[in-house]
Amino acid sequence: MSRATPNAEDAYEGYVGPQRRRMPEERAGVTHKIEIRDEQSGSLYEGYIVANRHEDGALGEVFLHGFGKEGSTLEGWTQVAAVLFSIALQYGAELPMLARKLAHMKFPPGGTTANPEIPHCFSVPDYIVRWLALEFGDEELSADLRRIHTELMEG
Repeated sequence: MSRATPNAEDAYEGYVGPQRRRMPEERAGVTHKIEIRDEQSGSLYEGYIVANRHEDGALGEVFLHGFGKEGSTLEGWTQVAAVLFSIALQYGAELPMLARKLAHMKFPPGGTTANPEIPHCFSVPDYIVRWLALEFGDEELSADLRRIHTELMEG
């Protein structure tokens, strides 16, 4: 079920359900290391995504680690974003809708990455949702995000 709004970036808004699907006490997940060489500063930024699955394999929650010093504003906002993303998923927001809304955001750090499947990103959120799309989404979503990224790089 999808509903479009006149001002949406694309026609796919996605459905958000009325009830929360909580994560099980024990859950399977994957930890992924992010390395981004910032184009502006040349600095290497590292962090980790922890993505946990529901029993059926669907993405259910995301944790982010290593983005800023503990107690810093950056680290705090990173944790807020992860919690909001996780709650959105648990209330039925679909990964394709979230990925399409957050992919291709442009702000530092952004640049080359250590991941051959995502050789360049515009920002940390761009990298995170494109990686989640590769890991948990379908080929159509990943192909769409790659195409848009290529168009933005060329334009």
